[in-house]
Amino acid sequence: MIRFRNVTKSYPRTGDAVRDVTFHIRKGEFAFLTGHSGAGKTTLLQLIHFQTRPSEGQVQVSRYNSNRVKRRQIPDLRRRIGYVFQDFKLLDRLTAAENIAFALEVTGTARREIDGRVQRLLSQVGLAAKAQSIPEELSGGERQRVVIARALATDPLVLLADEATGNLDPRAADGVFQLFRTLNRLGMSVVMATHDAQLIRNNPEIRVLELEHGRLVYDSAAASAAAAVDAAKAAAVSETAQEPSPTAVPDAAPTGAPEPGQTIAPSAVAESAVPEAEETP
Repeated sequence: MIRFRNVTKSYPRTGDAVRDVTFHIRKGEFAFLTGHSGAGKTTLLQLIHFQTRPSEGQVQVSRYNSNRVKRRQIPDLRRRIGYVFQDFKLLDRLTAAENIAFALEVTGTARREIDGRVQRLLSQVGLAAKAQSIPEELSGGERQRVVIARALATDPLVLLADEATGNLDPRAADGVFQLFRTLNRLGMSVVMATHDAQLIRNNPEIRVLELEHGRLVYDSAAASAAAAVDAAKAAAVSETAQEPSPTAVPDAAPTGAPEPGQTIAPSAVAESAVPEAEETP
């Protein structure tokens, strides 16, 4: 679904924003993208969205490759990628429904289909009753849900969330995160940039990609795979150590000698030890 191969993105004045990054996110996978401010999280999301191109290496999203994609193909790619911003980027004078409808209009959706789809999207994010509210009449969590509904308008395969819960109170942030989990369970790939360490600790089953100064310094999927290999090797060594040594087979007893455990009468020993006297003719 999303594959980075030795990707570097450099800027003339600031240097490398992302440096030699390689990873693969499968279809339907959920991944946290974490790191300190300025680590390269937003740049990496922009590379997935093809807002910018790599200086070195290549990015593959579905069938689109950054080294071969044509400019006219990029709008089609972006319809397959939903983008949720931290600062909402809603149009202030439009209602929640109109903000979503506008996104559908610019992607060429037929007018007769727009109203029904807008209502379904608002219901999906739990805001059917707020369709006619403008952004200033909505809470932060509600505005973020409108942004998510707008991102879902084109039925994307991938959802990118750039610090989508960073400006929300804990209850609203959890609501947005649970919505992402629901979308992921429905088969959508989700890449969520966050610096919320507690959120990551509370969800250990979700993959973590950590950036530091533009480099990928930790990938929990790779770490888990390495741990599994080490465990398999340790188990194999343990099994070998516990195998019994081969039992030595005793040499066959010489003819006339007693078998192990056999008791021989003294008279029999004497008879066997003294040769018979020759008969006198």
